Amino acid sequence: MVDGEQFELDDLETQKGLLQVTKGLEFLHQDAKIVHGNLVPASILINAKGDWKLGGFGFAKHINYTSQQDEKVRFEHDYQMPSHTQQDLDYLAPEFVLEGKRMFANDVFSLACLATAVYSEGRSPLDCRNDVGAYRREIGRLTPDKFTKLPDHLVPSVRSLLTANPAQRLTLAQFQGSKYFDNVLVATIRYLEAIVEQPQEQKIAFMKGLPRVLGQFPDRVLRRKILPALIDQTNDHSLLPFTLPNIFKIVEKLSAKEFVSLALPGLKPAFSIMDPPQTSMVLLENLELLQKKTPAPVFKSDVMPLLYTALLSTVPQVQDKALQAVPTIAESVDYADLKDQVFPRVQHLYSKASVLSLKIRALICLHGMLKALDKGTVADKLLPMLKRTKTREAGVVMTMLVMYEEIGLKYVDKDTVAKEILPQLWAQAVEAQLKVEQFDKFMGVVTRLTDKVKEEMRKQLAGLQRIEEQTANLDIGGNGNGGWGDFNDDEDIA
Repeated sequence: MVDGEQFELDDLETQKGLLQVTKGLEFLHQDAKIVHGNLVPASILINAKGDWKLGGFGFAKHINYTSQQDEKVRFEHDYQMPSHTQQDLDYLAPEFVLEGKRMFANDVFSLACLATAVYSEGRSPLDCRNDVGAYRREIGRLTPDKFTKLPDHLVPSVRSLLTANPAQRLTLAQFQGSKYFDNVLVATIRYLEAIVEQPQEQKIAFMKGLPRVLGQFPDRVLRRKILPALIDQTNDHSLLPFTLPNIFKIVEKLSAKEFVSLALPGLKPAFSIMDPPQTSMVLLENLELLQKKTPAPVFKSDVMPLLYTALLSTVPQVQDKALQAVPTIAESVDYADLKDQVFPRVQHLYSKASVLSLKIRALICLHGMLKALDKGTVADKLLPMLKRTKTREAGVVMTMLVMYEEIGLKYVDKDTVAKEILPQLWAQAVEAQLKVEQFDKFMGVVTRLTDKVKEEMRKQLAGLQRIEEQTANLDIGGNGNGGWGDFNDDEDIA
């Protein structure tokens, strides 16, 4: 059970865990000169990241390596004491139990018993019930049927680790290099754990290749192990453009709750990093994903500043990515933010853009925002901006044509179309360097907008005419006395 969640460990988690235990023992033996002495399943702690940690050091002993051959111990099991206060005979090495030799190889034997138990529903290949007599019998019965549940690549290593002669057992280093650990997923995890020691060029190459492997990891390993390791690397700003795509590939699998708790805190510092500019570009490419995974208030406070900053960037590539991102979120962003924060920045970028492609991109962005803007903003701010455009380059003019048509048909009345839009279209049609088919498109839009003006004007005039006729008909008697006929004040009063 981890964090209240109960589950079965899959093969990768077990491989990773046994590798971590092996490395932990290697540290104990080589650096601390300590024998663990009771390596059993209960001694292994699994943290929130899914890492296996060594615990249960109640029987650990420091060894003076130069004199360890002279150290003798006597193993005894006191049946009057609770079993959890004593060493578990099912996991102890024969040289320790039968000969009283405490040595580093004791733990190597125990490691093989632990590995077998992990794959065998918690049962060691020895079943002694803490009886030394039973242990003597069991130690000679380590037959192949004891290892039927182990993966094929693990069986040879385990049998070698369980050799009665300590000198003939695999070393911990040899076990780490065995076929059992020789697969790309374990290698990926091992590299991530040691990535801080690697040259920058290798880190970049690793991050570039990682997306091809991520899909092979179990989701739980991605959440608990890979994602935290990648988040840790966001402190390396030069590596961010290569790290972030991997993070977002995992984020796609997360629920909104998981994203906010597991990923967003680590990502937030990256939202304000503008150098290298590729960092902002990757973030902007995933802005829609960020919105899907983030509650609206959090998106507004934590993520939207990323877009605001990018729109004010001086790097054209970043500006371009920001403009592409706006329409994807425009309809779901708070209207006040869209009108007061996003629209003015896009408008400013459009007016100041010296790169033609960027100017066109800004127009496309504004066109994508139309559905989210109110008619007042379109009439009072967007149309005047278009009118101030001086360039008559065909790409810009044709993009404006699309906007003018939609604005004219859906967002403004006939007066605005007749007085503001149609004159601009005629001016652009005759001034811009257009091809025949482009000019024909202009004329098509002019015709449709003119038809709108004609239709609405006819309706307006017809309505006025009906009102005039109805007013005239109110004079029933035809003498203009307001419709009271031949009413004679004096006679009727009399």
